[in-house]
Amino acid sequence: MATASLARPNVARGELRFVVQGVDWEGYEALLKIMPRVRITYDRGVVEFMSPLFIHEHYAERLKKLVESIAEVLEIDYLPAGSTTFRRKVEERGLEPDGCFYLANIDGIRSIADFNLEFDPPPDLAIEVDITRSSLDRLGIYAALGVPEVWRFDGESLLVYLLDDAKAYSLSEGSGAFPNVPFDEVPSLLLDTETNSMRRWAGKVREWIRESVKPITDDDA
Repeated sequence: MATASLARPNVARGELRFVVQGVDWEGYEALLKIMPRVRITYDRGVVEFMSPLFIHEHYAERLKKLVESIAEVLEIDYLPAGSTTFRRKVEERGLEPDGCFYLANIDGIRSIADFNLEFDPPPDLAIEVDITRSSLDRLGIYAALGVPEVWRFDGESLLVYLLDDAKAYSLSEGSGAFPNVPFDEVPSLLLDTETNSMRRWAGKVREWIRESVKPITDDDA
């Protein structure tokens, strides 16, 4: 019998979470069809539903704009894939990131219209806003799907995880996708409360990139 539980409330809550156990793969795929507006994470029979609140989406949008701004200022090709559902039946795992991007693997996608993770590469970078902490091991799911890099923001700190040869994540002081970006300065940008305007905030970000990001040299390659 399937069982359900609510995640414990958090004072600084940014997500509402609900967990159901005993769901097979076919049930998971059915849920994706009938509940398209709910974030669903699946991990080998356990389903977590997550409904993001305003603060969650606020930070998610800032993180996505940050990635886009870095890529544009540094003239790096990128393809945003939003909160696409990424899943692999053989792994019995699937999820939707808060945002994700193709960078190095853009040319590996056969067709956007017929995208299938069984044949196409995973995104190069995934974004996670996790203020209340998921009941499931989302990093383990990303690792099973082969995502090289994950950024996780908890409302205070931004952690960068890089996938190693053993298919496990290690904390990193910097980004593999953007190696010359000083990530210790990013949380203050994300937590900036001087303006709620995305246009003005993005302008600050682009100015910060131009002033703070060192050009890549042959020594960095």
